Amino acid sequence: AVADAAVRAQPLIARAQDAALELARDLHVPVLLSVVIGDEIVGILSIADSLGRGPGLKTAERRPFVPPIGAPFLAWEDEAAIAGWLDRAPPAVSDAFLTDQHRNLALIRERGFQVAVRSAGRPRLAPEFGEGAGYAAGYKDRMLGMAGALREIPLPETIEPDTLYDVILIAAPVFDAEGRCAFSLCLGDFTGRLDGGTILAHAERLVAACLAVMQADRG
Repeated sequence: AVADAAVRAQPLIARAQDAALELARDLHVPVLLSVVIGDEIVGILSIADSLGRGPGLKTAERRPFVPPIGAPFLAWEDEAAIAGWLDRAPPAVSDAFLTDQHRNLALIRERGFQVAVRSAGRPRLAPEFGEGAGYAAGYKDRMLGMAGALREIPLPETIEPDTLYDVILIAAPVFDAEGRCAFSLCLGDFTGRLDGGTILAHAERLVAACLAVMQADRG
């Protein structure tokens, strides 16, 4: 009932949910709609693909909003907001790590979307994002520790049409009427490597869906 009331009060959410359902139907990939609340990222709508494989975050599940997690929410923010996000980085990160985060934010802003790839040797499905991770007592301390172990979500400098990439996710922002990133629409995880042409086609479709949501919201 609370969720239904929120959707009625915020038509942007309802339009974003409709866009997520349409993307899942047309692209046959897991889709996630998420929002930042305080210092956490919360799943609003998590849609599995036809094989039952869902995105990395479930509906109502939470993740700490700490670098490198949640970069698409920050790419268009001011320096103060970015600095606040970086201040929540795992302990003892290097200067190179912080420099990489600034580079990643600039790359997302330039492209209009995020393409995150998997580091060499990392498993396809991260066990740290398992069942109930966002509900169990003490989850935040464990998740912060896991974020510290993660350290890096690489973004490719270029996306070549004929090159294969091990893509974690493709994400794009939905801005509210004030120009703030209200929600993130995300595609992935993916079952196998994608060529750059497919990545760019998915990203174009995703950005178009986000733009349609925003245009409808503004009449």
